[in-house]
Amino acid sequence: MPAALSHWDEMLASSKQIDSLALTFWQEERPLQGVAGLVDWRLCGGLSRLITAGHASGQADDSIMMLAGPQLPFVKVFLFGLGPEPKMYAFDYTATSLKVRDVLNRAGVHSYALQLPGRATGLIAPRRAAELWQEMDGAQDEQVIVVDTKEACKEIAEHLDF
Repeated sequence: MPAALSHWDEMLASSKQIDSLALTFWQEERPLQGVAGLVDWRLCGGLSRLITAGHASGQADDSIMMLAGPQLPFVKVFLFGLGPEPKMYAFDYTATSLKVRDVLNRAGVHSYALQLPGRATGLIAPRRAAELWQEMDGAQDEQVIVVDTKEACKEIAEHLDF
């Protein structure tokens, strides 16, 4: 799914909703980037206010769930901290992804949209992020919609069965 407000508005107009959207962000990431930045924009700074109020910190063990509201084609938004942003590709993508999947599974969410961890800031290439996500145990039991730039979605679709 392209990360485009126009696409989301079309979904809203047709009453198509996706149960959950999972987003990740770095501890020092201000303003929020990628899909999290779009969601924050659409919510008039709602995610930024959660961060400023101390309800979400971006630390690696941080996770929060909120109702999306009528401005988004998602019912719930899950926000996950990634910890301090590494200077190079040094974060454990698999451990981070397993944490996201564990929280979603414990919340009873098995069908969701997400921007793959590390993609908002371009830390990991779209194809590689999708490959690693698919390689995890249990990934085939979930229905996942990747939300990213139009170019990234095209790259993922061309090379993987996602």
